[in-house]
Amino acid sequence: MLLLLSSIYFQKRLLDDSAYFSREAIRVNPTLAEAYSNLGNVHKEQGDVQQALEFYKYAVGLKPDFIDG
Repeated sequence: MLLLLSSIYFQKRLLDDSAYFSREAIRVNPTLAEAYSNLGNVHKEQGDVQQALEFYKYAVGLKPDFIDG
Protein backbone atom coordinates (compact mmCIF):
# COMPACT_ATOMS: atom_id res chain seq x y z
CA MET A 1 0.00 0.00 0.00
CA LEU A 2 2.79 2.45 0.88
CA LEU A 3 4.57 1.76 -2.38
CA LEU A 4 1.35 2.31 -4.30
CA LEU A 5 0.80 5.64 -2.56
CA SER A 6 4.35 6.64 -3.42
CA SER A 7 3.70 5.87 -7.09
CA ILE A 8 0.39 7.74 -7.14
CA TYR A 9 1.93 10.85 -5.60
CA PHE A 10 4.83 10.62 -8.05
CA GLN A 11 2.43 10.52 -10.99
CA LYS A 12 0.68 13.59 -9.59
CA ARG A 13 4.12 15.26 -9.28
CA LEU A 14 3.75 15.57 -5.51
CA LEU A 15 7.36 14.57 -5.06
CA ASP A 16 7.75 15.22 -1.33
CA ASP A 17 4.72 13.06 -0.62
CA SER A 18 6.02 10.37 -2.96
CA ALA A 19 9.38 10.35 -1.17
CA TYR A 20 7.65 10.18 2.21
CA PHE A 21 5.70 7.06 1.30
CA SER A 22 8.76 5.43 -0.25
CA ARG A 23 10.68 6.02 2.97
CA GLU A 24 7.80 4.61 4.99
CA ALA A 25 7.80 1.53 2.76
CA ILE A 26 11.54 1.16 3.37
CA ARG A 27 11.01 1.54 7.11
CA VAL A 28 8.55 -1.35 7.01
CA ASN A 29 10.63 -3.43 4.57
CA PRO A 30 14.25 -2.27 4.14
CA THR A 31 14.80 -4.72 1.28
CA LEU A 32 12.05 -3.34 -0.97
CA ALA A 33 13.99 -2.47 -4.14
CA GLU A 34 10.99 -0.75 -5.71
CA ALA A 35 10.87 1.83 -2.92
CA TYR A 36 14.53 2.72 -3.46
CA SER A 37 13.87 3.02 -7.18
CA ASN A 38 10.94 5.32 -6.47
CA LEU A 39 13.21 7.51 -4.36
CA GLY A 40 15.64 7.54 -7.27
CA ASN A 41 12.85 8.74 -9.53
CA VAL A 42 11.95 11.52 -7.10
CA HIS A 43 15.55 12.73 -6.87
CA LYS A 44 15.95 12.56 -10.65
CA GLU A 45 12.85 14.74 -11.10
CA GLN A 46 14.22 17.17 -8.52
CA GLY A 47 17.45 17.45 -10.50
CA ASP A 48 19.63 15.52 -8.04
CA VAL A 49 20.95 12.97 -10.51
CA GLN A 50 23.81 11.81 -8.27
CA GLN A 51 21.47 10.91 -5.41
CA ALA A 52 19.07 9.29 -7.89
CA LEU A 53 21.88 7.06 -9.15
CA GLU A 54 22.72 6.02 -5.59
CA PHE A 55 19.13 4.93 -4.98
CA TYR A 56 19.00 3.09 -8.32
CA LYS A 57 22.26 1.28 -7.57
CA TYR A 58 20.98 0.28 -4.14
CA ALA A 59 17.74 -1.05 -5.67
CA VAL A 60 19.70 -3.16 -8.16
CA GLY A 61 21.98 -4.35 -5.35
CA LEU A 62 18.95 -5.64 -3.48
CA LYS A 63 17.35 -7.16 -6.54
CA PRO A 64 19.90 -7.68 -9.36
CA ASP A 65 17.22 -8.55 -11.92
CA PHE A 66 15.26 -5.40 -11.11
CA ILE A 67 14.37 -3.95 -14.49
CA ASP A 68 13.44 -0.44 -13.30
CA GLY A 69 16.71 0.14 -11.48
